[in-house]
Amino acid sequence: MKPGSLICLVICKWIELLFLTLLTAFLIAGCIQFIQKLNNEAAYLTVLSIIACIMAVMNLFYNNLLSNIRFHYKIHSYTFGTLIYDLPNLICCHNVLSKLCRDRWFTVPTAIKWSIKSIYLIILIALIKNYKINNPSVTAFN
Repeated sequence: MKPGSLICLVICKWIELLFLTLLTAFLIAGCIQFIQKLNNEAAYLTVLSIIACIMAVMNLFYNNLLSNIRFHYKIHSYTFGTLIYDLPNLICCHNVLSKLCRDRWFTVPTAIKWSIKSIYLIILIALIKNYKINNPSVTAFN
């Protein structure tokens, strides 16, 4: 790979990581603020919001940020590598869902995975907007 291409790739990866970090932070902050205002009125929205936050954190840390660090320790240390690389893979059913979990350009499993995530988040946003319209006290500020 040419040095210019490598620098461009590194810059794109840092921008992607920054974007995902900010998106995850805003999602978690908004979820915490929304859950505090619900006061146990709509438990389904609380559960769906927590699932969305878990998906965002898993996408950031498990797939993007820590994959190279985890693989590095897998190569250099058997016990620590098993703990930090193999155990999360088993918890996330990586052996069964490896083709679906892998992000590659223009593949059907990747399109299916991101379609499911997008549909889930769109439905969650629609449910939250509907709840805010029906309960204006949630958006009232003191």
